[in-house]
Amino acid sequence: MYISKFNSNINPSVLFFKEYIKAFNPKLNFTDTEIDLLAEILYYNSNTNPDSTIVELDSKARRVISKNLGITVYNFNNVFQRLKTRGIFSTLEKAKQYKINIPVFQIKPIAGEVYTITYSFEIE
Repeated sequence: MYISKFNSNINPSVLFFKEYIKAFNPKLNFTDTEIDLLAEILYYNSNTNPDSTIVELDSKARRVISKNLGITVYNFNNVFQRLKTRGIFSTLEKAKQYKINIPVFQIKPIAGEVYTITYSFEIE
């Protein structure tokens, strides 16, 4: 049996969220596009509403996130709909507000802190 560990030290940024999501991806099977969009949304929310599990995605937020990803708002909406269908987000009564349903994605990194994400692989 071979066990390998890989550590990645990163600051809270979009990269932090991407790496964090990728740690759960073997179980969740996100596409690269879904990972990118989810990371951008979590990063955006950590900057605009850091103490909340509620994400506000009005037209301005969708344009900003779409621009960061280099996709159209139309593509944003399609990928976001897939994330909603998978149960990552649920729509709230107030327009353009969504709850983050998966507790592991309700993270609140602290700016300036360095986090270590450890990947452990066991090969038999």
